[in-house]
Amino acid sequence: MELLKSSNLRKDKLAWLPHGVLLLGAILFSIFWLVSLNMRNQDSFLSPRSLPMPSIDYLKIGKGPFAISPKCISPEFEPLMRELVLLGRNTRPDSGALSTVCLGLKTSGAQKQLIAGQKLFILQQGTSFQFSEEKTDLSILPLPLLSSRSSEVLIQIEAASDKKEEVVLTSSPLFEKTVDEEAFVQTLKKGKMWAPDLFLHQWGGEEYRDLSAKHKIELDNKIYFVSVGDLLWWDGGEWQIGKPILEDAPLAKCNSASVQGMTIDVWDSTGYISSSINLPLQQHSKLPQKAEEVITSVRPRSSSEITCQLGKRRVVVKEGDWWIKTDRRWRSLKTADDLEAFLHHNIQGELFIFEKIENTKGKTILKGRSFDKMRTESQPLCLVVNTEKKSSGSPSKNGSPQTPQASLIAKNKMTAPPMQHQKSDGEEK
Repeated sequence: MELLKSSNLRKDKLAWLPHGVLLLGAILFSIFWLVSLNMRNQDSFLSPRSLPMPSIDYLKIGKGPFAISPKCISPEFEPLMRELVLLGRNTRPDSGALSTVCLGLKTSGAQKQLIAGQKLFILQQGTSFQFSEEKTDLSILPLPLLSSRSSEVLIQIEAASDKKEEVVLTSSPLFEKTVDEEAFVQTLKKGKMWAPDLFLHQWGGEEYRDLSAKHKIELDNKIYFVSVGDLLWWDGGEWQIGKPILEDAPLAKCNSASVQGMTIDVWDSTGYISSSINLPLQQHSKLPQKAEEVITSVRPRSSSEITCQLGKRRVVVKEGDWWIKTDRRWRSLKTADDLEAFLHHNIQGELFIFEKIENTKGKTILKGRSFDKMRTESQPLCLVVNTEKKSSGSPSKNGSPQTPQASLIAKNKMTAPPMQHQKSDGEEK
């Protein structure tokens, strides 16, 4: 019986042996993994650049979890970073691949302008630094531009030991300048954005559909038709649409448009100094004179013509005529050049379109439409033509003479809805 019991005990021990080996292996593997992880963490802390850098979005560097602190710079690069300053960065949209940055050294006051991607060598003598045309043990390299912010640039520092570090260099407010007092900026600040052009919307047709879809801004009494993303350049006296012809011309870009107005970004000739300006939306221009005050003594001349008094002038008006009241006088728009000039606001004023003459219920009626100076407001006109013979005037009931005058019916007044090009329900075709 004792021998039987001893044999059973040995069998039990042999059965547990594989389990014990597996458990011991698991414990040893866990200890090895923990020790290895701790060593990797220590190496990473001691040398953050010794491991391959992950692929990251440079647009996020300097912000949030990607913020770069001077404490992250290696001690051997700290003296250079304390000395190096960003004086400017070209953010003009027309700079392209040749976008430049301007770097300076605080102590010496030296400045250097270079293209992004162009290596710049630094000569270190003790605690002082100089820009060098010759190859040295220390260099910096501006990398592709970090963001649209002109106050930041990403640079790579490299030492002779092939050690490299990337840092965000931020310009100091002490070195930042402004262009707010420049003439080209003042012109933008006094500018206006106008509501949609009703005249082009109703009368432009297919030929001017693209023009009617653009935004209309006014700069120094000159009208520009622009879209978001369009460029303007300063020729020294006024703004011109398109890419600059002059190399040193200030530049502006229509950045955005809304029911509040248009935002325009503007740069100086270097592209280092910029500003953002908002042009407020104007719904209506100065209210036009009432038609009965400017169109009087309307009389028939033929079945398709009338005579009337326009201001101080007596003129002949026929169906289809366009008459405009400029600052100087009333004039008829007859030639193609006149019409083109009017469409682009090179000729400005209140417009009266005399569409047709009708005989209704024994009355001769002249129908048309008027537009204010900026063409953001329109109203139909209906003038009753006086067919009676001219007389000196007969006494009225109160004893005063009566003078025949044209009567005006103006209805369905229409104004431009903000930032849209849709006909209102009550608008006449």
